[in-house]
Amino acid sequence: MINEIQPFKRFTDGTTKTVMLAEVRTRDDESDPRGVWAASWTGGSFLAYDMHALVRGAAETGCTDIRNAPYTPMVYPGVDSLPPNTGADWSNEDYIRSCVNDRAAKFDQMPCFPQSGTRAAASPRGAHPGGVNAAHVDGSGVWINNDIDFWLMARMVSINDGQGEIEGFKQ
Repeated sequence: MINEIQPFKRFTDGTTKTVMLAEVRTRDDESDPRGVWAASWTGGSFLAYDMHALVRGAAETGCTDIRNAPYTPMVYPGVDSLPPNTGADWSNEDYIRSCVNDRAAKFDQMPCFPQSGTRAAASPRGAHPGGVNAAHVDGSGVWINNDIDFWLMARMVSINDGQGEIEGFKQ
């Protein structure tokens, strides 16, 4: 959850349990950055998940401002996270750099909304039913179902929550 290089020593959850990358899809639209392998924005070359650590400065209260503190996932009120292959009926569309043709994006089952100055998130997406392929930091593969528990997915992309692969909210 920190936008900086993380050495392996900070991966206290282990490289065999931490998801580093997942499938993404691209659209035939030059302005849509999703799926661009060398793009350093959400939906391009890095995995984003719209859940937040309890750190001071975001919308959270009563949090810590210690750098690299263990991750405790939480959700902004009224905002859902983005499990794989979210559809047009999902309440939280991909927030990407540019979404000029949202009707076509919805038709392609890749709904989007232009990114705000403070938020960007894009769902992992695959062209096959049921989920997406992903890889752990150690290179091993994992299948992530579309209906994965939000909290479990947040823990899978965290490097240091120390909570294991459990579902549901845990303080």
